Amino acid sequence: MCERMGIAEEIGQFKKEHHLAIHQSQRWSSIVKRALEKGKRGGLTGDFLLKVFQQVHNESIRHQTKVFGK
Repeated sequence: MCERMGIAEEIGQFKKEHHLAIHQSQRWSSIVKRALEKGKRGGLTGDFLLKVFQQVHNESIRHQTKVFGK
């Protein structure tokens, strides 16, 4: 997870340099849709997957926001 958050900070730096919004709803929807499809094929519930992905996403946004503040 720490490695993932380091990547989130790199993504945040890219977004900052290119004047992109931190949260990109269309991209987020696409990621969630793909994760739900894969997870359900593996026997995971949609509710579980959404909770996990939302928590990771929230933390990623926090790290990207930190980069924007620098």
